[in-house]
Amino acid sequence: MSKGFAYRGALVGLVATVLVVSGGCGSPPTATPEPTPLPPTPEVLERVEPLLTLVAGDLELEAGACTMLRWSSSGVLQVYLDGRGVEALGELEVCPTEATTYTVRAALADGGELERSVSIAVAELEPTEAPPPTQAPPPTLPPAVAPTAAPSPTVTAEPTAAVSVEFFPDDGVFELPADQLCTAVNCRASGVTDVQLEREGLGRSPRGLVGREEVCFGGRVRMFLYYRLPDGTEERREIELRRGN
Repeated sequence: MSKGFAYRGALVGLVATVLVVSGGCGSPPTATPEPTPLPPTPEVLERVEPLLTLVAGDLELEAGACTMLRWSSSGVLQVYLDGRGVEALGELEVCPTEATTYTVRAALADGGELERSVSIAVAELEPTEAPPPTQAPPPTLPPAVAPTAAPSPTVTAEPTAAVSVEFFPDDGVFELPADQLCTAVNCRASGVTDVQLEREGLGRSPRGLVGREEVCFGGRVRMFLYYRLPDGTEERREIELRRGN
């Protein structure tokens, strides 16, 4: 073998060794890119359940007392109190004369409805009995003086009060504005007895010769006033209260 061939063989081996160590020919290897994070998955909105509540400040009242009704709602289309449209959140003072149930109703988007009720009892006033009159002891006459008959007093008839009866609403308004829920019914009478007031369908309740009653209602309500004349005849007055559109 010649020296030239041996030299070329050694050179080829050296080049091969260099290529193996350096990783071969061409561009150096590129780094693998970091994975791009995926965007966060949007949260699934939960369906809001409709809500309706109704509470009363007092569930039992003394006659003539008042209390507050409070209601709240969410997720509904419209709210009605005893058939009349009201705000979604509100309150109303009521003065029932007898046990009364108040109802709120809410219309839902799917065509259904929610309803809540609260009942308020009214305690009747117990009549008070007047104590029996104290009888004075009979006078003691002196023993030496014989009793003499007293002259008969002249009997005079007491004047009888003229019969007068008034039955009217506040300010004389029989048709309330659409946004007014309550008004007052008044009575003034003289020369009569046994005065009683009745709200249609709720029975009578005794009243004095001068009285005032707070009345809250929906579309219309009739009120009756009963009284007895001096000859014992019973008469009745009637008024009808309406709400405007």
